[in-house]
Amino acid sequence: MPISAIGTDVAQRGFSLIETLVVLLIVGIVSSAGLSVLVLDRDQGIQREARQLALRLAQLQSYVRESGRSVAWNADQQGYRFSLIPDATDGSSPTVGWLRDQARFAQLFPQRSWTLESVRVRLEPAGPWVFVNEWLSAPRLLELDDGHEVLHLRSDPTGRFDVQS
Repeated sequence: MPISAIGTDVAQRGFSLIETLVVLLIVGIVSSAGLSVLVLDRDQGIQREARQLALRLAQLQSYVRESGRSVAWNADQQGYRFSLIPDATDGSSPTVGWLRDQARFAQLFPQRSWTLESVRVRLEPAGPWVFVNEWLSAPRLLELDDGHEVLHLRSDPTGRFDVQS
């Protein structure tokens, strides 16, 4: 029998049932490992987001206490913003010093977008939170919900923020 005839006969046979099952088993193991990494990444994402926000709010509280400036903070489904509140309460225009402080403040506390695709946000008290130069403040609660996990960011009267499940 010529050698070319043997090669053709083997090529037409195809894969055995055992070989097919081994390949399917390997594909299943690799795909399940990939899915578990994606699920862990998403869970770590909202926890990481909440921890980073707690740090930013603590930094904001320190800034307010050191500078004596009041700051408004607001969050929605897209992200969160920091706004320096002008000192002038008599209706006059902001001073040059305040405008310079505002530019420096915008560099320290830029507007941020959530790193997750969809986040539902609930604030208590509702609306913008105003941080003022006082050592004791009313407790605050922020609820972050990504559809899979709900985290609470709570402040105590001293302004310390904690992340809780």
